[in-house]
Amino acid sequence: MGRQFGNLSDGDVHFWAVWWGGMRLEAYEHNMGLFNTEFGMQSFLPMATMNLFLPAIELMHVNTAGIIHHNSMHAGLNHIHNFTDELFGQTESLENYAYLSICMQAWGVGKRIHALRQAMPHTMGSLFWQ
Repeated sequence: MGRQFGNLSDGDVHFWAVWWGGMRLEAYEHNMGLFNTEFGMQSFLPMATMNLFLPAIELMHVNTAGIIHHNSMHAGLNHIHNFTDELFGQTESLENYAYLSICMQAWGVGKRIHALRQAMPHTMGSLFWQ
């Protein structure tokens, strides 16, 4: 039988168990394939960007209709909230929350990159999706 997609010891792995599946961020330290073709983490946009397309009333808190509408993944906001709250605690200010979610994204992606580098020579490559 040929190489199987998703097999950690033979072929490549799309590791979406954290972002798409909602596993804890620590899962990025495990599940290393030979080649990891995708992994990633989403965050809120910076406030300067949200100010360009959302009216002020939609920038009052983190769960307004405008913010929900601009998220492309059904459970995406819940995942961002869970991961950000886990690392930094809750905040009501959208400006603080947007910034902290970007910090969470950088932390999660950095954790995965560090783990992939530590897994050499088993893991010898990866592609990352923001």
